[in-house]
Amino acid sequence: AIVNHLREPYVPALVEFGTMATEYAVEPKMVDDSEATPSMQPECAAQVEKVFRAWEAVVPSDVIGASEEKVSKLIIRTAIRVKAHWRSDQVLRFLDMLLGTQAVYRDSILRIGNAYGFNISEDPGVLQRWCQLLIRHNCQDFVCVISSYFELHGSEDAAQVVWDTLADRCQADLKWRFLAQSIWSAVEPQMHGDARERALGALGRSRCL
Repeated sequence: AIVNHLREPYVPALVEFGTMATEYAVEPKMVDDSEATPSMQPECAAQVEKVFRAWEAVVPSDVIGASEEKVSKLIIRTAIRVKAHWRSDQVLRFLDMLLGTQAVYRDSILRIGNAYGFNISEDPGVLQRWCQLLIRHNCQDFVCVISSYFELHGSEDAAQVVWDTLADRCQADLKWRFLAQSIWSAVEPQMHGDARERALGALGRSRCL
């Protein structure tokens, strides 16, 4: 089950986010079959689909036609449902759908992380997916979430896809090279064995280190 992927209520707030210019410098990849979510009951899958499509329909805050009121209502309508009523497989399915689309933008990802508690999750499956999203959407203010994930789970096989995503981002964005160096300095003492070599190889190929 999802462990503490929420801890505190969310109060919608007006937040000014950055531009989308470099949002998709890293292209989405298919989720590794070993980490893919299992099939679920149709009604549960439909609930996930409905929330996902609602976020796909949200336009960025700096685009004509954007509605802060619409986003706030979406958060109010869905946050408690996701945090308190969704099963773990529904949460993972939702994150997998976010990983597979380019139609949900950076400011929405930031809202989702706060509203649904993903930034403070302690569940490895949630964090593995969420960290990929933070990296792909250039959410540099949440590097601490990524670093914490690597400190706890960086040597696990499931973490390699996050290392690879970070390496890809470094190739597209010089700032992320410095962030990756900082992350590696913090987590290297916890890394060991083949996992350390694989992570080091990915970062080395992208010239992060």
